[in-house]
Amino acid sequence: MDETNEKEILSQEVITFVKLAATYCGLVEQGSGPRKEWFEALRDVLAGLYVQALRLPRVEAVNPEGNQKFVTEKEYNAVMQTVRKKAGSWDEYPEVYDPEEPIEELDITARISEDCADIYQDLKDFLTLYHVGNYEVMNDALWEVRENFDRLWGQKLLNVLRTVHRLITFADLTEEEEENPPEPSQPRDTSDWFISRRQEEWRRGNDEPHLR
Repeated sequence: MDETNEKEILSQEVITFVKLAATYCGLVEQGSGPRKEWFEALRDVLAGLYVQALRLPRVEAVNPEGNQKFVTEKEYNAVMQTVRKKAGSWDEYPEVYDPEEPIEELDITARISEDCADIYQDLKDFLTLYHVGNYEVMNDALWEVRENFDRLWGQKLLNVLRTVHRLITFADLTEEEEENPPEPSQPRDTSDWFISRRQEEWRRGNDEPHLR
């Protein structure tokens, strides 16, 4: 790897993104503090992540077949449950317009908790790889998180940000959190977006991270 790539990997734009990603992961893992303040912190970090992701340098993958994954299904579900408890009855929201879908099929309900867990999965895997300290591994972690931002979690981030902004503005978020938040109204088929196809075999095998 040449010196130019190393400078990009350690650039201020990337370091700022790393800090924001770590803040986001800690926020959705812990779910601590009053609900309104938690949502305000979530709005701040989501807005920062979107802007900073756009500033990430475009690098070429050394190993485009995919990186090692670290977030287990148990960890994913724990984050989803934490956010679902925080969101309570406001967890579900109407999905935004998708230009690739017919208008009559756009009445879709999404969930803050699931979208936050999806974003968490990509960012946590990125952080774990980036902190390895090996330039090739860091390069590919950067390449993959930017690709996934474009294709997957960038849109989910905007959906959640839109919803959270409206909740902070119009909802009474001072009411107490529910010990047992309501179950989702309908089970959803998440096979196409909960994990990428490259992760499918790993998820089926076991709950422990390993190299593919």
